[in-house]
Amino acid sequence: MTTYERIRMLRLQNHLTQEDVAKHMGYNSRSMISHIEKGEVDLPQSKIIAFAELFHVTPLYLMYGGPSERTEPTKSVPLIGVIACGVPITAEQNAIDSIPLPRGIQADFALRCKGDSMAPTILNGDVVYIRKQPTVENGQIAAVIFNRTADWAEATLKRVYTTGKTIQLVAENREYEPIVVSENDVEQIAIAGLAVALHRELR
Repeated sequence: MTTYERIRMLRLQNHLTQEDVAKHMGYNSRSMISHIEKGEVDLPQSKIIAFAELFHVTPLYLMYGGPSERTEPTKSVPLIGVIACGVPITAEQNAIDSIPLPRGIQADFALRCKGDSMAPTILNGDVVYIRKQPTVENGQIAAVIFNRTADWAEATLKRVYTTGKTIQLVAENREYEPIVVSENDVEQIAIAGLAVALHRELR
């Protein structure tokens, strides 16, 4: 069940009309609620929290189907830009939103992924939770920053393998060649953190 389907289910369970919900949420018409329940609108974190308050559930429940009771504060982490799962792209360093942290997951920030090089493990549009750490073990998936000594940086998500002073960044998708970072260029990259969990909306 998606976030949007849970919103519809909770509205019906609470015997509310789409017009009732629209008024509470500050929308001008019931049609917006109809679009939301059909999954046609991307909801920012602030709206998810507002829907959770309306239905007396946790934001985690709306997003993941987790515990609905408000038994403990919900922790969120920054959602930072987009990270490439393919050819590295420029990584925005400012948080564009925040996202609830699932229970039991230790992470410092989250990144939305773009591309298919880590498929089928990580798909285009998935949100990956990252725990900050400067190193990872061979074969673990990490967010890796390129050109870190320049005025701008690129980031990619790959499995990391270190042999001596050479680093290989390996995709899950066999159609992508490994990125080999030689000893001469190794100072230009840095491990931003370890991928510890992901969130995927039903498609």
